[in-house]
Amino acid sequence: ASFFLSKGTFIVYILLVPLFIAYSYLIVYNSIHIGEWVENSETQFWHYLVLVILHPIGYTAVMITIFLMINFTTVRISRILHESMLEKTCNAPINLYFDKTPSGRILNRFSKDINKMDDNIGHKVTW
Repeated sequence: ASFFLSKGTFIVYILLVPLFIAYSYLIVYNSIHIGEWVENSETQFWHYLVLVILHPIGYTAVMITIFLMINFTTVRISRILHESMLEKTCNAPINLYFDKTPSGRILNRFSKDINKMDDNIGHKVTW
């Protein structure tokens, strides 16, 4: 949690909450309007037709926005993590770290951490 707070990405996740609420609202009210349309099909046909068409467009736009925000934030966090890891590794004392740690293990650790970040962080945040 402190990593997200220190890197400023928590703002994006705060913005995601209203988007998820809007998505839920649009899905629920689309179902309600379809039910009302069936009951009032003779009187307000065009009104309900427009609503039933606009709601899916709205929640599709909201989901695309959520998807893009999560993906761009995940890439940003991954880049920040990689830069931080690289800086700390490059500043490590040679006689205590590089002489005792094989370069393959260092590379494996970098790729493993970045892979976990890329694969898991977006899923953990959204679900």
